[in-house]
Amino acid sequence: MAEQPTVKNLYEEPGDKRNHEKLIAAVAYAPFGFVVTMLSGEQSPFVQTHMKQGAIVFLSYFALSVILPGGALTWFALGFFVYVPAAAYYWYHAFQGDTKLLPYIGDKL
Repeated sequence: MAEQPTVKNLYEEPGDKRNHEKLIAAVAYAPFGFVVTMLSGEQSPFVQTHMKQGAIVFLSYFALSVILPGGALTWFALGFFVYVPAAAYYWYHAFQGDTKLLPYIGDKL
């Protein structure tokens, strides 16, 4: 009888720690994702850097949308034209295992 294929647990693969770190770091760029990353308890410098940058990206967007007048239109415009592209760019690089620093302030984290 032929052997049934088994589903491999991703956490048992070689390099598991690095893949887990990349996933946790990428989550940091979702809205409020930096909180999830903080609660994960991951202590690696890679994850910590992305957590701080995710907080800066989201909180900057949030602060600007509160300060600028215009209501829902401001939220949509900032989200669509500023936050989503910035978060997607840094999310992609975190998921690839790269540490792209924010301009001007990334090296000070």
